[in-house]
Amino acid sequence: MTLDRLRTGAHGMVTRLNLDEETLHRVMAFGLTPGQTFHITRRAAFGGPIMLEVGTTHFMLRGKLARQIEVQAQA
Repeated sequence: MTLDRLRTGAHGMVTRLNLDEETLHRVMAFGLTPGQTFHITRRAAFGGPIMLEVGTTHFMLRGKLARQIEVQAQA
């Protein structure tokens, strides 16, 4: 499953980042790494940006980028 498929309020864990090297380093700098848990706090309409909480860090990801991040949903 990819990150863009989860709903607002969902919790999950990153399983794989299918990103080019530059984007990979940028995303990992926010703490989004394989094995890391996250919480989706907001979503823009029509496939727009997704706001994530990773630990104490909050940041936005474009929908296109979220489709390249594989995750496992958690209860």
